Amino acid sequence: MCVDAEYNLKSQIKQAIHDGLPEEEIEDMKRELWILTGDPFYDPDEELDIAQVDVWPGLEEYEYYHVNGYAKPTLLSYTGMTPLKIAFAEWGFVPFWVETMQERNSYKAKSNNNLNAQSGHMFTNRTFADGAKWGRCVVMLDAYYEHHDYGSKKYPFRIFRKDGKPMYIGCISRKADLYDEESGEEMTINTLAFLTCKANPMMAKIHNNEEMVKRTGHRMLVILEEDQISDFLKPYPVSHLEKGDPQEEKLFQEEILNLCQPFPQEKMGYHSVINLRKRKEMPYIGNTPEITKVYVWEDLDYEAIKVEGKKE
Repeated sequence: MCVDAEYNLKSQIKQAIHDGLPEEEIEDMKRELWILTGDPFYDPDEELDIAQVDVWPGLEEYEYYHVNGYAKPTLLSYTGMTPLKIAFAEWGFVPFWVETMQERNSYKAKSNNNLNAQSGHMFTNRTFADGAKWGRCVVMLDAYYEHHDYGSKKYPFRIFRKDGKPMYIGCISRKADLYDEESGEEMTINTLAFLTCKANPMMAKIHNNEEMVKRTGHRMLVILEEDQISDFLKPYPVSHLEKGDPQEEKLFQEEILNLCQPFPQEKMGYHSVINLRKRKEMPYIGNTPEITKVYVWEDLDYEAIKVEGKKE
């Protein structure tokens, strides 16, 4: 289960603009950024210079070298490619049965805030089916983190593409209408979960939690190649609440599931990093560039993690 990621919201915005974000989508993005940051720079009545995105204010706090998904960070997602469409969403898919912010934020009920969803069951699982059909989206990560169990400890590893390109993660999303019992306000929050698939050999060695493996097998995030994004985001053949052709739906679902395959390990790199959680013997250093750097754990058997035929 992936609960830790590395990404930069400003970089996500820059990439979307570079990919040809239409003017109307830029206007929608400006309104979203006004709500997100509260900065008058994004006032809908003011003109936004997309050539100066590097100096847009209010985005510094969304530069994540490490962020935990349970903090519900905001990401930019691609929801369509022809034409390009985007949406901001919080990490943590909220199911249909959750009605209040308090339910969503309950630490005791993590199923109310799903960071991941298994791709193989997404069209049949009641929790995720609507999101899989009508809420597929893609987010861009610089890297993500998984823990390796060795002895009685967990050791964090940073996972990335060797060629330095971003990772395009297949996701599902849902807009949740929630009531805040404290403020008395109704609010709509766009939420998403990262999809997972069977792990490749490299990820199976790294992400080896015994309880998880017994429950779901070895898992990794669904990482798409750039030329697969359009196919992944193709509209579902049936509108919501419309009765469609079962065979047509079955074939469409199979097409999407065929994209949710283990990413080739030869295109991936990894290295251990300093702890991502507070430890008695070592504090958590926080969201800093240093947390992404190589850190060698003296008591970890690195030979046990090496994948045959794969050079690091």
